[in-house]
Amino acid sequence: MGAFINYSRFTSITGNIIRSKSQ
Repeated sequence: MGAFINYSRFTSITGNIIRSKSQ
């Protein structure tokens, strides 16, 4: 369960980075 939380947090952080890079 903890690994899933870390994964979702990681994907959200990388998504924010990709989104900021595209802008």
